[in-house]
Formats: sequence, C-alpha cells, structure tokens
Amino acid sequence: REVPDAPSQLQSFFSPPVGSVVLSYPKSAIRDEMSDADGRINAFGQLHPRTQGITTLGTIYSSSLFPGRCPEGEFLLSSYIGGTLNQGILDQSEDELAAQVDKDL
Repeated sequence: REVPDAPSQLQSFFSPPVGSVVLSYPKSAIRDEMSDADGRINAFGQLHPRTQGITTLGTIYSSSLFPGRCPEGEFLLSSYIGGTLNQGILDQSEDELAAQVDKDL
C-alpha cells in the first residue's frame, strides 16, 4: 500500500489568515456593568458577528482567565482579526491591526 505524501496533502488545505492582537486598557475604560461588586470582570470573552459591522472576529478577556497577566488597574484583552472574509489583514501593519481592533472594541 502506498503512503500519501503528507506534506503536500497538508499544503492543499486552505488556511485563512488570522491575526492575534493583544491590547491592555485601564480598568476605568471598562463599562461598569461588566464588573461585579469586587470590581472583577467575571467573563470569558465575546464573539463579534459580522452583522455588527465589526472587523474583529472575537475577543478573549485574558485578565479574567489568567489573573496577574498585566499590571494592577489594567485589563488585558486578546482579540482575533482576519479570516476568510478579511484576508486583507496580510497587507496591514501591526499598528493598523491594533487600531482596527481598538476601534471595534
């Protein structure tokens, strides 16, 4: 039995470009209704449907999941941008991607 050439088979799959953008904000920038009585944001993250007119695909609230990842008084967010419908991210700089995610949030 012939074994298929795995590398060439794997290269035949389409993998859309997706970028990870990590931003930190002061906790004061987070809406009050997102926080509990102790000031903690007890949530995982959010998905951003295309119908919202937002380019960012989704955001993970990294500070909620992994305490201590950023200085006290700040909140860390990991967002994802790109995908099949937005392959233009390959032509954007890191600063442009960060600005787009910031605008979306």
